[in-house]
Amino acid sequence: MRNGLGVLSVFAIATLSLSGCGTTASKGTTNDLPETSTNTDSTMKVYPYNSSLSIGKTNPKDDAQAKQFTFTQPDIPGLNIQTVVLNMQNTWGIKPGNASFQAGWYTYNGYRVENGISDGYTVNWRSPQQVTVVDFSVVTTKGTPSELKAEAIKYLGYAATLPYTGANPATAMQWVQHELQTYDGKQMTVDQKIGKVYFMLGPYVKNGNQLISELTISASTMGKP
Repeated sequence: MRNGLGVLSVFAIATLSLSGCGTTASKGTTNDLPETSTNTDSTMKVYPYNSSLSIGKTNPKDDAQAKQFTFTQPDIPGLNIQTVVLNMQNTWGIKPGNASFQAGWYTYNGYRVENGISDGYTVNWRSPQQVTVVDFSVVTTKGTPSELKAEAIKYLGYAATLPYTGANPATAMQWVQHELQTYDGKQMTVDQKIGKVYFMLGPYVKNGNQLISELTISASTMGKP
């Protein structure tokens, strides 16, 4: 059990102040993502890593710098960066921006805003096939708690089906949605381990005028590197 969220989705919060209610915003400059329409899949798919896509491509100077760092946090087994990005694009219409690099880690951020509620994600990775932390969030400054809850049950329930080695998508989705449905406000976060992967859920967190629901998935209890 942890007393606070490991990652606050600042990128999603900032978007809300820039986008009006009733609009949809996608952030992304990745040029060669497969052009597929938004679908209604209830669970994530596995996308085998494809080196011809720009997703996961990095700057050689950053790669050289990354080799100078020693990492102790394990990777999420069997998960590649394209599986995260393509599922979020193809099912939720969320495209990432360009990868950022800091202290040996690469990061993609993506979000969309609709009716005053932002669905977003942040993924931290060391190489295209070494993903360490994925954080999903639902944020609003304008929606009601019941609207946030309804969106979180859908979006974070889907996010819980992240496909990795040893995953149990049905169990993960059921756990997240049950916790969101029955949250009594007594704990800030709840945890679950499925296979070798840890799920940390912040059902409903108030931060100023922002309401946040957040799910962090990692291969250790550390959360964000």
